[in-house]
Amino acid sequence: MRNILLLFITMSFFGCETHQENTTDLANLNLNGKVKSITEVSFEAIDEFGKISKGLKYRDDNSIKNRLDLFPSNTGFYKPENGIILNDFFMQFNEYGNLIEIDNFLDGFPNEKYIFDYNDKNSKTEEREYNRSGKINNSSKYTYNNKNQIIQEDLYVKSTDINRKFTYDYNENDELSGKTMFSTNGQNIDLLTKFTYNKQGLLIESKYSNSNNKYAYKYNYFYDKNNNLIKLTYTDNKGLIQQTYQFKYDANNNVIEEELIHSQDTVTTYGYKTNFSYKYNYKYELDKLNNWVKCILLIDNNPKFIFEREIEYFDQPKIKNKEIVNIENNQEIKTRKVNNLTIPINGWEILVDKNDEDIKLHNLILQNGENIASILSTTNKYITDLREYSDYQNEKFVRNMKPGGLFLTSNNITQGKYKNENSIIEEFDAFHKPTGQNSKMISITFKINEYFYTIFYNQNAETKKLIEDI
Repeated sequence: MRNILLLFITMSFFGCETHQENTTDLANLNLNGKVKSITEVSFEAIDEFGKISKGLKYRDDNSIKNRLDLFPSNTGFYKPENGIILNDFFMQFNEYGNLIEIDNFLDGFPNEKYIFDYNDKNSKTEEREYNRSGKINNSSKYTYNNKNQIIQEDLYVKSTDINRKFTYDYNENDELSGKTMFSTNGQNIDLLTKFTYNKQGLLIESKYSNSNNKYAYKYNYFYDKNNNLIKLTYTDNKGLIQQTYQFKYDANNNVIEEELIHSQDTVTTYGYKTNFSYKYNYKYELDKLNNWVKCILLIDNNPKFIFEREIEYFDQPKIKNKEIVNIENNQEIKTRKVNNLTIPINGWEILVDKNDEDIKLHNLILQNGENIASILSTTNKYITDLREYSDYQNEKFVRNMKPGGLFLTSNNITQGKYKNENSIIEEFDAFHKPTGQNSKMISITFKINEYFYTIFYNQNAETKKLIEDI
């Protein structure tokens, strides 16, 4: 089977975005069956005498969309020159196999959202990126010809004015032959890309020229008998091969080995100097449809990270955390369980409901209009003091809110009781920079048996009632 996925990986990684006809996002991500959604979480890997287990959750403040765009590999990881970026994320697909939404989370809190729209031919017409506060960062709109081939992309940034335009050309075989990137005024050419294919229709060269139509650099692609990309080379404007990427696969076309070889000690790419090569290996556990649900990433044969997926299929729904429905006064009272706590959820939308029994962590995030509440439950073998744990969680919360423009200042910390348990209550002054709005937020930390609980919520009547009804 042709592995278009690796084609997307490497070409996007080096700034080449080609349009593949008659393919779906499921095919590009090497997914089998009618996948409806994927939830992926990442952990550090702990190697204890040859037994590999999950350690702490791993996160980075970088965008999940960058990871998918730059390196949407069979493994799902983005590997930039300066390290590895991993994030928890949720992807949702339509019944035709294309992405309709990507949600990115940091420490369980929503961070970014991407929405994709399609026409009646299932071709993407628009892509929108939202920040943590729900505002659009940028969007792209796509135009097609009568053969349903993309011919123009208009990129918008924080306004309705076109910021940059891309046009696409095709050869007599309906293969993408060229892509032109125009300057911000839409008139001058900034970058011109030409594509060459073999008799099987596989891309074998992408050649880049600058605004003066002068050769700048190129990439060449090599395949095995199954049309999987096994090697990619980067050649500079002097005709020297500077970088070589090599890939190996298992029987299910998952990448099991990936290696970058530099031809010299220091290479300059897009103005950045890099001076190392790397070798990654991947070990998978598969479900019944041969989609991986667990992956161990090894760097130089040392286990570094563990990734776990929960895959929901259209014809085989995933099992979610049990929703309990009670009847009181002829009304349904819906609740969620977070270990020892029962959370009423009537009128609230569930944004996140993650329960990892292996590491004893459960995070439930609810939203009702502008109101939001987060209930986090976990254990900690290194911290036993309630005040120390409260400071630890609240410092993380304050730090993680800053990238979204929410600045929190602690103004009061008290000891008290919550549900008859000793608790630490911290009050915050909140300033949302994008909107200029001020508000109050509360954190309640307490412990029941071995579990610490931390509840964050914005202070008003609705959230106060929710917290009281727990």
